[in-house]
Amino acid sequence: MSVKETNRYKKCKKEYQFRLYHEENINKTKLAKKYKLTLQALNNWIIRYEWNDLTDYVDVPSIIAKNDIEIKSNSKYTQELVEDMYFYAKEILPNGELRFQTKEALRDKLGLSKSTFSKYLNKREFYEAYVKGRAEAEKLIKKLEYEKALDKVALGTKRITKRIEPVFKKGEIVGEKATIMEEDILPNVKALEMGFNKLAPGEYDKKPFVEKQSLPKDIDWENLTEEEIERLAKGEFGGIKGGNK
Repeated sequence: MSVKETNRYKKCKKEYQFRLYHEENINKTKLAKKYKLTLQALNNWIIRYEWNDLTDYVDVPSIIAKNDIEIKSNSKYTQELVEDMYFYAKEILPNGELRFQTKEALRDKLGLSKSTFSKYLNKREFYEAYVKGRAEAEKLIKKLEYEKALDKVALGTKRITKRIEPVFKKGEIVGEKATIMEEDILPNVKALEMGFNKLAPGEYDKKPFVEKQSLPKDIDWENLTEEEIERLAKGEFGGIKGGNK
């Protein structure tokens, strides 16, 4: 087993980079003593394995990283387990749904029995890892929902409604007739611009957008009326200036 695969190396590196990331004072002498290293050995690890490079560092909530968890030799309750709870609790699928939607699914992923999982949830670090993970997931899901809503507005969609009308016979109502109404919701130019800037910041502006759509180049986008926007959506470009017909 290489040095980098040992628990001592992993834990020492994690604590060092956590303190470095949060700009805390790092007492190397105390850190070396805590992990039963010489100061020279610690400095060798820092330099040789580039611990000061935080490019790939992934921060975890302070409540998880700063807690000193008491661990019995035969216990499954470890620092890694608490961090796993946080990461699995916040993991979502590309479609915007939680990967592990229930506590039971999280329990199975962590490989814990029902009783053990319940016992660990009563521990502050473990429970807060779960709560913080779910909070992060909720933020990301809302962001994805907003982006989907923006896409709908930008690209246009259809609105389906049902209209109920009475059916008359000889002047009396004898029943009802349902009519399904389908209405086109036109694309929104402002939302399109926001979408383009989100996908490729700086690559799209009003001028290339106009050219790619073969629209007149002198349209005053800021002053378009609803009627003009509707005509643009139908491909009727003639005479549209945006407030300056």
